[in-house]
Amino acid sequence: VVIELAKASGVRGCAVVTEDGMMVASALQGRFEPDVVAGLASFVIATTRRAMAHDREDRLDRFVVHATHGKLVLSDIGHAFLIVITDQFVHLDLVLRIVDDATARLKVLARMDA
Repeated sequence: VVIELAKASGVRGCAVVTEDGMMVASALQGRFEPDVVAGLASFVIATTRRAMAHDREDRLDRFVVHATHGKLVLSDIGHAFLIVITDQFVHLDLVLRIVDDATARLKVLARMDA
């Protein structure tokens, strides 16, 4: 699923990372360090959940970070997150449909593995 998603137009790389920053699977292009991606994802997830807890809402289904050189999509798949890195000009609606499909497939695989 991860390798297939990484081949989508506008996607620079993707990975599955646990909430505590452990890399489960990745299809990252050479310029992205797996440990850095996992650490960044873990930090963003934890910080966002802490901020949302003030409003008594700690559920995080999907989080999108818009940056100068691209976008970072974090999608909850249960005990881990699908991380997708895109280029800056990608049409986000199209990528989110692909990410949602991959998220659903990974959730099914996670249940089968449990």
